[in-house]
Amino acid sequence: MFDMGHPALTRIPSPVLKRTKRRRPDLTRDKLMEIPAFVWCYDKVMVFHHFADRLLAPYKEAAMRELRAWRQWLRDYRAWLKGAPAE
Repeated sequence: MFDMGHPALTRIPSPVLKRTKRRRPDLTRDKLMEIPAFVWCYDKVMVFHHFADRLLAPYKEAAMRELRAWRQWLRDYRAWLKGAPAE
C-alpha cells in the first residue's frame, strides 16, 4: 500500500494516488509549438487574453484603489481603538 505517514491513508488505497504513478509524456512549450494546430489555438487564446486584460484593466485599478482606501481606513480604525494618534 501507500506509505503517506498517516495510518488512515495507508489502509485506504486512493485511485488518485495510483494515477500519479503513470509516466506522463514530456510536453514542453517548445514541443507544443511545433504543432501547427496548437500554435493557431495558442495565438487565438493569447489574443483573447490580451483583449480581456485591456477590457478589465480600469476595473482592476478601481478595485485596487478601493482596497487601498479600505486598508487605510482599517489601519486608522485600529490605531483609534488602541488610542494611538493617527498618522
